[in-house]
Amino acid sequence: MLVFGGASPLFVDGGVVEVSADDGATWTDVGDSASPGYSQILYGGSDAQSPLHGRRAWAGDAPGLPGFVSVQVSLGTAWAGKTVRVRFRRAAELLDSRNFWEVDDIAFTGIANTPFPSLVSDRGRCRGRTLPVGTPAPGAAAVRAR
Repeated sequence: MLVFGGASPLFVDGGVVEVSADDGATWTDVGDSASPGYSQILYGGSDAQSPLHGRRAWAGDAPGLPGFVSVQVSLGTAWAGKTVRVRFRRAAELLDSRNFWEVDDIAFTGIANTPFPSLVSDRGRCRGRTLPVGTPAPGAAAVRAR
């Protein structure tokens, strides 16, 4: 989030949940099915560089920060009988953004298979600045997907 001279905040970093039924060739935003839904509209000016610019997204501080917000996405029968991929897409306007999105405790119900056949150890591929769980940096959005 950026604030200029007392003006309303501009939300430049945010996250969305998307689903793909064609192995990732195209993605559909399912935020309208989330409760609570997206909290902000991201900055969409002509100079915007974020791939999510101008879209609704979870952005800014989550209510009750540093606690998590429990979010439920109910897709009804829209994706019934389809094999899908789910992604949690986060985007930032600035390369050195200090905001982050922490997603924890994901559960899927009403599915025909087990999407994660086993629990595996952290492979250490996503290494950046490390903060203790539940202590987001100022301005960070914390969302718990459920």
